[in-house]
Amino acid sequence: MSTFGNALVLVALLVHLAGFADSARLIGMVQGSAYLPMALFSYAAGAWADRHSPRLVMIWTDALRGLAMVAGGVALEAVPGFGSGMAVLLPLVFIMGTLQSLFIPGVVLLCVDVERQLAAGGRRLRVLGLRNAGSHGATLAGNALGGGLYLILGLPALLVFSGLGFVASAISEVFLRESPRDKPDAAYLTPRKVSGSRAAPAAALLAELRAVLNTPPVDLYLLVQMAIPILTMVLPSFLGEILGLPAQALGPVFALLLAGSILAGLGSSIRAGRGPALSSARLDYLPGLLSGLLLAAVALLGKTLPLPLGAALLIGLGYCLGSLYLRSIEAVQNASPAGRGGRGHGLLESLSSIVTPASYFAGAALFSPGAFGKGPLPLKPILAALAGILSLYSLAGLVLRRSPNSR
Repeated sequence: MSTFGNALVLVALLVHLAGFADSARLIGMVQGSAYLPMALFSYAAGAWADRHSPRLVMIWTDALRGLAMVAGGVALEAVPGFGSGMAVLLPLVFIMGTLQSLFIPGVVLLCVDVERQLAAGGRRLRVLGLRNAGSHGATLAGNALGGGLYLILGLPALLVFSGLGFVASAISEVFLRESPRDKPDAAYLTPRKVSGSRAAPAAALLAELRAVLNTPPVDLYLLVQMAIPILTMVLPSFLGEILGLPAQALGPVFALLLAGSILAGLGSSIRAGRGPALSSARLDYLPGLLSGLLLAAVALLGKTLPLPLGAALLIGLGYCLGSLYLRSIEAVQNASPAGRGGRGHGLLESLSSIVTPASYFAGAALFSPGAFGKGPLPLKPILAALAGILSLYSLAGLVLRRSPNSR
């Protein structure tokens, strides 16, 4: 319920900002403000989730997000106008990002705990894949309806609707059954002794950071997180100038991408325990290579792209991005010591949330009025360049990188 409402607001917010002359810059500011708290607080949030019940973390963060969004909708209605509206939206997305940084490690840990309990009983099920498919299914529905409902209800009403969804989600999570969890390793709960002295916490954090960065395909995942903001910022203009579609087509486009991600999650859960696993060293970077090729096809063909083929390419792109995300989470969880899964995922989210707002803010400056003169943005070259970077980097990873399990 909360994911559906959140997806409605995302599309409505993008459509709302697309109505302004400098929409790319505004999208960059708002999206950057949403991701900035994830960069600041994700590691601490992961540590908090390691020490507390993931279920309770989910309940409280959903409830607080719901109240914040309802308050934001009421405030936006009470203070109309562009300047006052941005004064409400920027703090709101920052608060939502802060609470999201707590929620994500909680739900990931809950899924991992369930997977391990099932494995102990002789059953293998990719709960993370199923969770990804389910949440993206709700997001797909919200994205598909967001543009149309924005025209009918307006942004303040959609904020209130989404907030009520978060509250309802928190109430439903009260009835979740939580599996017993592995106790954290005591060696990680206190400062370690090295040569008779206590190791600095910063040194332990740096060691964990290096471990996460050296886990394929985290580097490729972070590169994709740098590219996605640029794609998001140019997408409204790309739809209108290159494809000849209205801004409301953002919803169906996001829905197609999420449909591919849902297929990736379902495919991950179906493949679990069926036959010998292929060498991950040969597969970790393949989604990035395919993503680059699919993005290049969409960018270069433009209006000549038949609708069924365009939809298939977008679904394929979503499948590749969803597979890369799931593989990165699973790889980090497998590499994390017992009781440190929340911290490992917190570092992954923190790294992602550092590069993503940086890319949004850099894109906002790049796409500001006058950055490209008075002419239109060179959309096709931008997309083609991103596609080339993803393809070449992924190809290099396929040839040069090896996962730790393959050594």
